[in-house]
Amino acid sequence: MGFGVSAPAVYRQYSTIIRYIKLRDIAKSIPQNASYTSAMFQNEVVDLMSSMVREAIVANINTADIPFFTLKADGMRDSTNTENTSVVIRYVKDAVPKEDLLALATSKKHDAKSMCETILTTVSDSGLEPSHILAQCYDGASVMSVKNGGVQSLVSKALQKYVPYVHGFNHQLHLVVVHAVSQQPEFQQYFEVCDMLYNFLRRPTLTRLYKGNKMKCLLEQRWSGHLAITTAMLDSYDDIVDVLTTCGTSAEVDGNTSIETSGPLQKVENAKFLFIAYTVER
Repeated sequence: MGFGVSAPAVYRQYSTIIRYIKLRDIAKSIPQNASYTSAMFQNEVVDLMSSMVREAIVANINTADIPFFTLKADGMRDSTNTENTSVVIRYVKDAVPKEDLLALATSKKHDAKSMCETILTTVSDSGLEPSHILAQCYDGASVMSVKNGGVQSLVSKALQKYVPYVHGFNHQLHLVVVHAVSQQPEFQQYFEVCDMLYNFLRRPTLTRLYKGNKMKCLLEQRWSGHLAITTAMLDSYDDIVDVLTTCGTSAEVDGNTSIETSGPLQKVENAKFLFIAYTVER
């Protein structure tokens, strides 16, 4: 077509305009007492929007010069013990590597077979061809990485071809940080104190007294969590010292809490604690 614009691009622009016109007409004709703010309606809108985004991602991949891609996945359990798995696709479009979150899949089971089926089903149901998977990238958890029986081996078996597995560099970096910390008892103790402060400052009584920024939770499975909790602690160091000092004398807290603050206060006010904090931050 003219002006250097491809036919698919024009079609997408036209489709967007048509959708806008339809939504505008619907907004003018619906009853004025209809707010459409119920949880059911909002969830339906979110589902529709996610479907549109997923369709655009799939179309982008399928129209690439080489429609092959790397499969990346990572999971985390929620409070209902459901495994929530992010399925990410890495591909090359116009000679530029790209990564897109394809979907968030869920599974009640956490074994390798269930994870493999969930991931491959998500890929195929989204409109991508599983046979186009060139490589797979996960963390080093045994359910994902084991050569015999792990997700990486089950994916190769399901596709009837060898699909190389790469241990994610981000997870490797996390393991390096955790290992380095574990080799120094002072650093290990420092993070234990920070984690204790996070749980301590969440108590309702102390929440009323504490004026600093919210402390971060120490995420053991993410190396960035060590930096986040350190940054939060340094940003609010004076406020943390103030609330611990106040708890030792204030009548607003019970006797047990007052006694419990003496240990953390002694640790936090120690010059070594601050030295380690600034070292970790750097």
